[in-house]
Amino acid sequence: MKFEEVPSGSYLIKGNTVIDNEEWDTLPANEKAGWYIAERRRVKVEALKVINDIIDDMVEQGYDDMDIILQENIGDEQIAKMQSVLDELFDNSAADVFHPVKLVGLDE
Repeated sequence: MKFEEVPSGSYLIKGNTVIDNEEWDTLPANEKAGWYIAERRRVKVEALKVINDIIDDMVEQGYDDMDIILQENIGDEQIAKMQSVLDELFDNSAADVFHPVKLVGLDE
């Protein structure tokens, strides 16, 4: 992909630096080498993993088979409620990660 062909709304990444295509357009040509079109993905916190981590912590202070009993007493509805809370807490741009997809260059 040529420098001037970066699509509107794109993100670009070089090392740990991420910029949007508006900032990209302001870079001088000599600073555009080594950048990649970036794919953005939002990291999702899974309720079941959080619940299992909590149960593991409780078991350290508890008794034999406590984990089994606790897991048997947690229903799908409770897991869904926890997932809803986690989604609300972490559904923001701070949870976005960017991965390089395609190198941007003059002759590509």
